Amino acid sequence: MHKLSRKKQMGKHILICITTIIILLTFCDAIALPPPGYIEETKAKADLIIIGKTTNINSIVDIKSYELFSIGINPIVVLKGKIPEKSKQKDRDSTLYLLFSRIEEPTDKGNGKIIAVDIVGPTLPQPKEEETILIFLIKHLKEGCFGVASGSCGYIHLDTDSTEELIELKKEIELYREWCRQIKNVELSKAMDSYYQKTLDFLEENNRRKRCKN
Repeated sequence: MHKLSRKKQMGKHILICITTIIILLTFCDAIALPPPGYIEETKAKADLIIIGKTTNINSIVDIKSYELFSIGINPIVVLKGKIPEKSKQKDRDSTLYLLFSRIEEPTDKGNGKIIAVDIVGPTLPQPKEEETILIFLIKHLKEGCFGVASGSCGYIHLDTDSTEELIELKKEIELYREWCRQIKNVELSKAMDSYYQKTLDFLEENNRRKRCKN
């Protein structure tokens, strides 16, 4: 079940990215979606960029009267920024927290509640518990909490269950590398490219360890 969902998710995510590029090239002046270079520049300016492991998802209802959710993140590799002091966190099981919203399923009357969030990207991120991610984080006013830069483009699932899935994931990361070359600021562009290269190195090392165990 997990394999099917992973393949489906990867295929859908890559399709969204490719479709976005095609539409932007054809109708750039007529739509509101930002171009790929702008999406990557937004990610490059994130306060914290990490490879991490997610923990538990919890509901939060006390922020601006919106129903939000939080998921704990424990960093594995810090690519940019400084991790908040763990001593300041209420929940010691997590180092920092991501705040996000979900689109609820429509009711029998056809109504669904959509909660607005501050993102720049084609779709909302979809955090899950106990997964490895590459994530681009923006500080939230709530101490120790963050939002995702560039929506789903700033929340990249890194877990794979097969060689085929690993190849698909590498293709997705290479697509983002192509996007970051459109950033006009050369330093930011090079920095982003290095983050993606380090992510690929991380995937290779993980894959090597899996082979050694088997």
